[in-house]
Amino acid sequence: TIARFNYDKDRLQITKTYIHFRDRDSLLTDANTSILQSIGIRGNASNYDIKRLTSSRMILCSENDSLVFYKLH
Repeated sequence: TIARFNYDKDRLQITKTYIHFRDRDSLLTDANTSILQSIGIRGNASNYDIKRLTSSRMILCSENDSLVFYKLH
């Protein structure tokens, strides 16, 4: 999956998502798709509040999900 996003202070907005295939990228246009729900994106776009952003960790929260990312050393 590939996503375009906007970052503004304490907000991260995923604007467009694509499914990547070897020979092409396919834009997801269905606002109600559940294909990305397992990775915290509901529909084809999502908005998150940035709760924590350091060099080793990022925590994003939406109305329904919290996503936690850790940097592997």
